[in-house]
Amino acid sequence: MAKGKDPRFEAVRTLIEGGQIKDLRGIYDIIPMTTVGTAVGIHKSTLYKKLMNPGLLKIEECILLGKAFGLTPQVIMTLALNQMHKKSS
Repeated sequence: MAKGKDPRFEAVRTLIEGGQIKDLRGIYDIIPMTTVGTAVGIHKSTLYKKLMNPGLLKIEECILLGKAFGLTPQVIMTLALNQMHKKSS
């Protein structure tokens, strides 16, 4: 873990890799949007809007979120897709 990095980022990564977090909402049950937003340079209101409508999430933002959590952008995209499928069913 990087010096000064919030340990919840590592916890979220572990939970995602273990299958306990299956969509974007699960991330924010563990770590506040403000903390994630500060780490990736995205305002918390923008993150909230994209949480409510994950189809708005840009590839660049998936890359930033992936780096923050030590995951690939594809994993972040999968979480967004899972949330979109939940919403439509």
